[in-house]
Amino acid sequence: MHTSAVAVDAERPEQVIRVESVSAGYGGSPVVKNVSISAGRGEIVAVVGPNGSGKSTLLKTLAGLVAANSGRIWHGGVDVAALPGEARARRGIAYLPQEREVFASLTVRENLLMGGFALDRRALKEALDRVHGTYPILGRLSRTQAGRLSGGERKTVAMARVMMSSPSVVLLDEPSANLAPIPSAQLLSRDVPALAAAGVAVILVEQRAVQAIAISDWVYLLVGGAVELQRRASEIGGSGDFAAAFLGGSGTRDLAADGAGPREPPADRDPGGATPSLRINVCLNCRYSYS
Repeated sequence: MHTSAVAVDAERPEQVIRVESVSAGYGGSPVVKNVSISAGRGEIVAVVGPNGSGKSTLLKTLAGLVAANSGRIWHGGVDVAALPGEARARRGIAYLPQEREVFASLTVRENLLMGGFALDRRALKEALDRVHGTYPILGRLSRTQAGRLSGGERKTVAMARVMMSSPSVVLLDEPSANLAPIPSAQLLSRDVPALAAAGVAVILVEQRAVQAIAISDWVYLLVGGAVELQRRASEIGGSGDFAAAFLGGSGTRDLAADGAGPREPPADRDPGGATPSLRINVCLNCRYSYS
């Protein structure tokens, strides 16, 4: 049963971003189909599903990197569906891609300054103090070229840069991709919840579905570009229908019982593109686009 309306539990916080019946794709071919989701202040919302189900395309549509063919994207009471990515970033919608998450040729400090480029001198200092307090490692790495950092360190710098502008919404596309197990676990168990604790609405696309659900408040399951099921994360553990939908109806294995998460089919490709839908990254924090 596909869901076309935003279902907001009465106990969920006020929704910061609300997506209504959005469809989007590449070259006229729909990848995201009539999707409705929402995320509230301080809430972590996971979007999970098999490879090729449109999760990354959905985030790029919310960030303004892929144009919505139909539907509305509400942010702070304003429909931003027609706004370009830069305008959405200035409104407080930040996007962290899976790859190319830092400016490799710049130092860590310079990366942070890029995140706060729109701030005045006083606000910039406050933002730097804030992210250094959250991520103490930044002080030691300040003069290091970002391209020389480890995968985990790059992710930390990227998260800090996003937070420099005090966004109200952060879109995370596979943040643990290409990380070793320990930094991956730290990012999901520490860094992502820290964003929510700061009052940010977090929409998380993550290949480690079980771990993503474990730290989330609400979960949407995308199958074939559409929202198949949605519910509170705490209700998913014994949900046979959720697991069956994730597995394409081929079984009812408890999603949370398998520590490795559901086995996903081989990644397919977005229509009109040469890159798997989970691997397309064309923007850094919505402000600088490149291919």
